[in-house]
Amino acid sequence: ATAIAANEQTQKRLSHETVEAHAETHAAGYDIVCSFQVLEHVADPASFVTACLKALRPGGLLFFSTPNADSFVSMVVNYTLDLAPHHVTHWREAIWENMPQFFPMTLEWIKNEPFQEYHRAHYANTMALAPARRAVGLPEKRVDASPGHEEALRLARQLNDAALGILADPRVLPARGHTTLACFRKNS
Repeated sequence: ATAIAANEQTQKRLSHETVEAHAETHAAGYDIVCSFQVLEHVADPASFVTACLKALRPGGLLFFSTPNADSFVSMVVNYTLDLAPHHVTHWREAIWENMPQFFPMTLEWIKNEPFQEYHRAHYANTMALAPARRAVGLPEKRVDASPGHEEALRLARQLNDAALGILADPRVLPARGHTTLACFRKNS
């Protein structure tokens, strides 16, 4: 609703409705449907994807981007923005590859964002925390409020400078960045 109010000056058409409601009144109305950084917030992904496909003409392209659950973001402990209720699903490359088994579409391609420089410190913190957690005897987990986690954080701060030094060499950075983009074609 805020985007719609802010858009009044530009004369572009925006609407405030679910994709399911929009697809009912605009079935087969689009050549391209894009959903960037939305699907991971959706409680019923099957309904959402079905509606996106309903809005597409046969042969149309459907683009999805989500955080890449095959990247370092899946290793971050207590990463609030990647936990429920903010993100209710996580998307791996294997999920994108298998979606055509469940929906009338063909996978055209998957692209993984390259690792971005602005994620270097976040990645260094994550890589320093993993051995620190092991050193204090903690298991791998996504959420941890235990006193042991606080101890691991203190140890990780000491390791972080070393981790940042190692990460100065681009050869040791991960190949995959934060986001994956998948392109599908609606079957005729």
